[in-house]
Amino acid sequence: MTRSLAINQRHRFFALLAVGFTFAALSGCMTVQKVHQPPETLRNSIRSGELVQPGDRIAVVTVSQGERILVVTQVDEETIRGDGLEIPIDEVVALEKRKISAMRTGLAVYSGLALIPYGVLGVLIVGSMLGF
Repeated sequence: MTRSLAINQRHRFFALLAVGFTFAALSGCMTVQKVHQPPETLRNSIRSGELVQPGDRIAVVTVSQGERILVVTQVDEETIRGDGLEIPIDEVVALEKRKISAMRTGLAVYSGLALIPYGVLGVLIVGSMLGF
């Protein structure tokens, strides 16, 4: 009976470990890069084209509109455009660039596939503990 209890605890440990790794891996697909610059410097960097370019996914905070998330389609001297939004550069006070990390996404997919047997085992253990 002691050996049976030890096996169940080991299976329970691996099941919890698998669930933990899966959630950790899946949460790491996107990176967020906050741009730490004073508002005026930030605006000049946007206008120059060195900070925001078409295709970038950004979260921008403005004085009047609050936070907006968009994929940039065009940047000119006055406005950032994308997803049907036009954001005046003069109102921008903070900016975050969001990127999907290919390495993290691949790791998440691989980890998820590698941990499927442990997830199934965890479901079976929990099911047997609950009497199913």
